[in-house]
Order: sequence, then structure tokens, then C-alpha cells
Amino acid sequence: MVDVAQTLLWGSIIRPKLVSCGDRPPGMIAEVSLRLLYLIFSQLLNWLTLLPRAPSSKDIELLVLRHEVAIRRRTNSTPCGVPKVGPSR
Repeated sequence: MVDVAQTLLWGSIIRPKLVSCGDRPPGMIAEVSLRLLYLIFSQLLNWLTLLPRAPSSKDIELLVLRHEVAIRRRTNSTPCGVPKVGPSR
């Protein structure tokens, strides 16, 4: 018979087992660490490329983005997730 203290809400049995590094495939920590370092480094480089830009180029980028948003609003009259309603009869 299963002890009540070892049963979860849904009736599954808790198995007291320690999680160790042996559960992971070999080299997984190194791979994840390298991936994280790569993402941090690439993000830092992206931020550094923004520093020397002139304010006029930033203004032009804002105008282009606003224009893209205006075009998308014209082509998509209804927002995502809202069903189109036909004419009422």
C-alpha cells in the first residue's frame, strides 16, 4: 500500500530520486554555455553598432517603420484574433 505522504493530488506516486549531472547527456552544459555566450556577444555587437549612427539615420528608420505599420493597417483592417463579421441582415 502506498503511503499518503508520497501521493500527489492526481494520484501519481512521488519517487524520491536525486537529480544529478549524470542525467544530462555528456557535453550538454558546455554546448548551452557556448550558445549563451554567443547570444550575449552578438547582442552586444548589435548594440555597439547602434552607437555611432547619426540621429538622422535613426529618424529615417523611424519613418520607414511608421510607413510599414501604416501599410499593414491598411491591408489588415481587422486585428489578429478578431473574426471578420459579415453584413447584418
